[in-house]
Amino acid sequence: MIKRTSRYHILQVLEDNPEWNVVDLGSGTAGSCPTANVLVDKNDWSSKFPERDFIVHDLNRLPLPFKDKQFDFSFASHILEHIVDPVLFLKEVVRISKSGYIEVPSPL
Repeated sequence: MIKRTSRYHILQVLEDNPEWNVVDLGSGTAGSCPTANVLVDKNDWSSKFPERDFIVHDLNRLPLPFKDKQFDFSFASHILEHIVDPVLFLKEVVRISKSGYIEVPSPL
């Protein structure tokens, strides 16, 4: 099911559920999701996140290197516009996580 919500609401839900296994897909240098315990990016930014697991992986290389429903939550902020096959990527997000948040740019 797709439901429209805000980033602030999602971040609060994640903060309220610290036991969840959360992956930040396309984390970049800042980490889009502060509560994610696993970060994924095609560049190695692991030195910026010594307290979290960091996976170097190009999100255009599918399947993603995770087990089915490995994560309670997937967080993908402003990454979908960089994906070659968005439909296949979204199927992978559904495969690896029980729920998630996908944020895409919108016109100002």
